Amino acid sequence: MQNISQIMQKIYTSYTIYANKRHKRFGRLFEGRFKGIIVDAETYLIVPSRCIHLNPVRAGGKVKKREGEEKVKGHILNIK
Repeated sequence: MQNISQIMQKIYTSYTIYANKRHKRFGRLFEGRFKGIIVDAETYLIVPSRCIHLNPVRAGGKVKKREGEEKVKGHILNIK
């Protein structure tokens, strides 16, 4: 069985090859290794989840919302 580092390496490599072919470029897309933390309690899961879901908004990008998405995210992130 593969560990998470090997799985992430395969994902990064595959996506880099795909993106480079699609955009007719070469080289790296990602800098360094992925960063991962162990979340061992449900309460600790809320903070990383909020960061991940709010990153596009904080970056000022337009976020296309799908029907029902706000309700689901609000439930997951405990936001009303």
